[in-house]
Parts: sequence; structure tokens; C-alpha cells
Amino acid sequence: MNKNLIDFFRSETRLHRLTSGLPKAFKIVKHEMPKGNPAVGILREHVLTGFFLNAFGEENVSVPDKGIVRDYDIEIYEKKLSIKTVTGNATFKVLWTVDPLQVGREISEYKPFCDILLVEIHWDKNRESIFYIPVEVQRVIKSELGAKYLTARVGTNHRGISLTTEAKLMLIKHKDTISAKVDWRCKEIKIHPHERWVTYWRRL
Repeated sequence: MNKNLIDFFRSETRLHRLTSGLPKAFKIVKHEMPKGNPAVGILREHVLTGFFLNAFGEENVSVPDKGIVRDYDIEIYEKKLSIKTVTGNATFKVLWTVDPLQVGREISEYKPFCDILLVEIHWDKNRESIFYIPVEVQRVIKSELGAKYLTARVGTNHRGISLTTEAKLMLIKHKDTISAKVDWRCKEIKIHPHERWVTYWRRL
């Protein structure tokens, strides 16, 4: 467990900055990306990474080179964290591989090794949406479920290895998982797609 993240979740003031800011930030991302574009997950990840850089200080947060590291997204006080965002109650991928022949081996050898921050997006609802899942919880659930912990689509276009629905539910409901509500009933916002680039050119 990351003590600094646990302290963050226990601070109403610090947590409120995240829960109140996420809906608008993710709404902006939604408008910036074409519907169905898988890159939307990367932009959401950038939103959360930017928040943690601000909340904990750049000296305490490290972002790895994605060309080298594929298993986690950020380090907070030298503790690795994997950031996952999904719409609704969908499950999420824990491993990516472009080689379908490696899927079976990856699943059989997989061992949880870092904490997970999961954000479920529930537009127009107010409900539990942010889940801090310590690696210790993941190891317990994986031990209980065994082969039912992970799943992958059969064929060449499997796009990675996912948690099973059962595994995800057990993870987010575990007593040591910390969760927080988010009110996604935010008003529509006016998006100016060129504003960022106008500012960019002005600064040069």
C-alpha cells in the first residue's frame, strides 16, 4: 500500500479537488476525441497524472517512458501505480501484448505487482467511481480465483488481457480497497478546440 495515497483519500479537502474536477476534465477529453477513439484513455490518464503531479509535487512523482515501461503509469513517492479508466461498469486490461502466441504464457505467469487506481465514469449519476486497489488486495483475489482472474479474447485481435468481471467486482468491493464518490451530473461546457493552440503560438 502507498501510505501517501491512503492519506490523500482520507483528506476530504484534497480528495474533493479530484472528485469535483474530474467530470469537467473528462468532459473536455470527451469533446476533444472522436467517439470510439481508443486514445481517449491515454488523455484521461494524462488528466490524472497531471493532478498527481500538482497534488504531490513534481519532485515526488515520476512518469516512466511508455516506450520502455508498459506495466504501470506513474510512480508516487517511488511506489508504482497503474491508472485505469472505464465507462460504466466495464472491466479493464491489465496486460498488453501484440503477440497472440504469448497470451497463454502471460496469463499463467501474471503476478500483480503494483497498486491500481481505477476510475469508472458514470455520466449523469452520483456514485462510487474512484477505487484505490492496493497490490496486496489484487494478490489475495488472484489467489482465490486462480484461472478465473484474467481473460483474453481468442484470435489475433485480442487487444490485451483483461480482468474477468468477477475479479473486478471482488477487487472493488474488498474491505481494503478505498473508494470515493464522484458526481458526474455536470453541466454541458463550451469547448473551444483552438484555444489551447492559440495560447501555444502566443507563447513562442
